[in-house]
Amino acid sequence: MEPTSRACKFITSLVPSLAPDLNAHSFALAPSRAEVPEIPDGARLTGISDTHVTWERNAGFARDPYAHAEWAAGVWSAARAALLSISTGIKDPETGKPVKAGALHLPAGAILAFRTDAIYSTVRPDWPYQGQPCDYLLKGAMAWEQTPPTTDAEFYVLQDLGRQALEAEGQ
Repeated sequence: MEPTSRACKFITSLVPSLAPDLNAHSFALAPSRAEVPEIPDGARLTGISDTHVTWERNAGFARDPYAHAEWAAGVWSAARAALLSISTGIKDPETGKPVKAGALHLPAGAILAFRTDAIYSTVRPDWPYQGQPCDYLLKGAMAWEQTPPTTDAEFYVLQDLGRQALEAEGQ
């Protein structure tokens, strides 16, 4: 028996309105082969109405062989760790140890906000910038006291003011 005719017989057995109803002195025509979609082998019937037949096929789990969530997680966690502390690659002339940069090397209470790869603080850090990956680039600075922002709108106003003030200094 063809899959289409199997589907027609199965559907009419489940939905009596698709088959002739002789007791009520009326009838309904069984759907023609063109009206009933072919249900593929391996598919599971999930719903039938007077006008629709719904089925689903479990195709299994198809993983993208080029997707490596662990690589993205490694990069993201390294960036977050660098916000706290990172070696700059420059040695301190007094101690001979690498100069450290990051939130752990700022005065207590100086942090205003963190973003993905940025630290906003109330102090101007003197961390060296050599243009290398993971170096902190100073993008804004204000020479006056500011209160910590309490909303995103206040934060973005301070961010713009800091960038404008640094540009006015000529850096």
